[in-house]
Amino acid sequence: MGKVKNKSGWDFKDPNRKSNRMKSIEMPMQKVIEARHKKYDEVIARGGSQMQGLIAAWEIVPTINKRQPTKRRSKK
Repeated sequence: MGKVKNKSGWDFKDPNRKSNRMKSIEMPMQKVIEARHKKYDEVIARGGSQMQGLIAAWEIVPTINKRQPTKRRSKK
């Protein structure tokens, strides 16, 4: 059920399925810019378009601190 057919018989992946969501690569902020440039250049070298290179580069994201913020104490 991952692929959907329309009237013309063209198959495409359903973007709303969890398995088809973007799978990002997390790394420290200091390395993100360099890694994005490298990934973009790799896609262009393989013969991909500029848009494909940008999408591949955006899959590299900085590591996010997932700690919950502390609660504020009320003043009495």
